[in-house]
Amino acid sequence: MRFANPTVLFLAGFLLSAPTGHAETSAAKPAPTGHAETSAAKRAPTAPAEISAAKRALIEELIVHSAGAGTVDGVAEMALAQIAPIYGSLVSEVLDSEPDLNASDREVLLAGMADFEAFAALFLERFAGQVDVREVFAAVYVPLYDRYFEEDELREIAAFYRSEAGRKVLAVMPALGAEGLRGVLPRLQPQILTIVGEVLAERRSAILP
Repeated sequence: MRFANPTVLFLAGFLLSAPTGHAETSAAKPAPTGHAETSAAKRAPTAPAEISAAKRALIEELIVHSAGAGTVDGVAEMALAQIAPIYGSLVSEVLDSEPDLNASDREVLLAGMADFEAFAALFLERFAGQVDVREVFAAVYVPLYDRYFEEDELREIAAFYRSEAGRKVLAVMPALGAEGLRGVLPRLQPQILTIVGEVLAERRSAILP
């Protein structure tokens, strides 16, 4: 099912707004931390260049270390946190799409679909099965790591985040993470909306076929 009402296209703000907090502050006003910070600042965005196989392998290893196995759950939980406040509006829109639904059946469905926790459990299951978050993370973060780090730096960071390169991770990650989320979440928007529609339609049918 697709959502037609602009007031419940909840992901517009969630997916397109910049993350707030420390990451934004760090990105706007990076604190001077010596060579590592200066080196990152010099690398302004440029046209994409070919990334060597060795450098790509190092970046992909770092993505695994930094994102970890909880990536899918983390993104899905972020989506649910944004869905929760307007869940009632989403349910109402699902039912509004059925013009022949009588008032009595509508009340039954509203009551039966009101349990957000039941919706969330099914959403998480469906999201994990349908969305390849690691692929999206790679598409977004590989170019970012390529921009912010040289291959030798990546090699040092992969060795347990030690030395000067490890300190650079602490300096760069807030800005890189914020920019990465702005790239990842919009790419997931169509799949998230589709899964929300599927889960709501499935719950509606289970309550009143």
